[in-house]
Amino acid sequence: QRHFVGFRMELMPHSKNVVVMLSKRSDTRLREKLRELTPRTWGQSLDDCIEALNAYLNGWIQFFSICSS
Repeated sequence: QRHFVGFRMELMPHSKNVVVMLSKRSDTRLREKLRELTPRTWGQSLDDCIEALNAYLNGWIQFFSICSS
């Protein structure tokens, strides 16, 4: 296993193919950020919450779109 810029690359043992996956640290950071963006006591409209989530997730998905799984 190798970790590089938020990605984890693994060599599949039987097929000799390299699989690009999300690193464990990036996964943890994503989950923490989603919890931060969706507090239980938001105090604002649901539309504002969804707008903030969309902005964050669109950028995140663009960066990590090359992941195999």
